[in-house]
Amino acid sequence: MIPVNRLVALLTPLFAAAAAVGSAWLLKHFPGLPVPSTAELTAVEALGATAAGSAAIKWLHGHQAWERRLSDAEESAKHYAAIAAAAAPSLDKVPGALFDHAVSDAEEFAHQPPATVADSPRPPSAAVPDPVA
Repeated sequence: MIPVNRLVALLTPLFAAAAAVGSAWLLKHFPGLPVPSTAELTAVEALGATAAGSAAIKWLHGHQAWERRLSDAEESAKHYAAIAAAAAPSLDKVPGALFDHAVSDAEEFAHQPPATVADSPRPPSAAVPDPVA
């Protein structure tokens, strides 16, 4: 797809010509106005084309300024993200009890054999009574 700024640049001569023809047609056919001479008609055409061209140039200037601000904002965001990443401490340098006994993912999620009844500790009150006695 063609960018908008190129489309405006390509269509500006067409709009300028349309403005020149339209302004001359309105001046020649609008009721109540005196019929202009050829020099006046040419001046009106030039004025219409200049107005259309200047509007397109003004739009292109504003669009370029917007693109420049957008790229500056992206560069600033990347710059400040790099500064923040450099200033943030890495987790392995942070002291604390949480990181003193670190366990790797492989150790943490390793397959554990199921617990048996003999492996589980029982309090004395929960001891199973001897059926023979």
